Amino acid sequence: MSDPEKKYLWRQFLNYSSDGIISNRQFWTFLDLGNVYNTTFAKLFYKAACNFRDNTKLDHLKFMDYHKFIQFVVIFTKTGFLNPENKSGETLEVLRLKFIFQIFDCDNSEELDRLEFRNILTSFVEMVLVCKFESKAIQEKVDIFLSESKNTQMIEKILDLYCDEIFTLSYNQDYLTFDEWEKWIRGIKGIDKILNFAGFLKY
Repeated sequence: MSDPEKKYLWRQFLNYSSDGIISNRQFWTFLDLGNVYNTTFAKLFYKAACNFRDNTKLDHLKFMDYHKFIQFVVIFTKTGFLNPENKSGETLEVLRLKFIFQIFDCDNSEELDRLEFRNILTSFVEMVLVCKFESKAIQEKVDIFLSESKNTQMIEKILDLYCDEIFTLSYNQDYLTFDEWEKWIRGIKGIDKILNFAGFLKY
């Protein structure tokens, strides 16, 4: 991360925090998605960001300090190695996958079960429906989905089929380890663009 980026992020952190931490609401406001902060998925995402790579595995919700804030930004705006100077350690692509897996693994068991997966899918759909996207193309698709979402049985059926695809058809088991889940998600068309996406910071 360049010095201008670090200075920008420090200013942003101070803008959103007056006590050395960023709350769930402040975090989503920083991401320009302040209207979703109270959704279940937003809270679980924030919890994962606060606890990621924390060996204590505390169950209660912690708050995001500057270290966790920087860690999140680096993982989701950079590519390559976590330590680019010597190219050692895990790649940021793998860390993104582990972060996403931790969102799903609500009980921190290091295994993903069908119920966890299903519940997170439901909460993600609920969050998307209240998002307001800058991209007109994306917002139009969300609006279409929203107009069709009145048929809740259809949505429930689609989500159930998605769960069956991974737990029954792909593995025929009720629990997935990270390695099994990673193998499955890497097979999704277009996922490589998400895993290798390099964002940018306007500083």
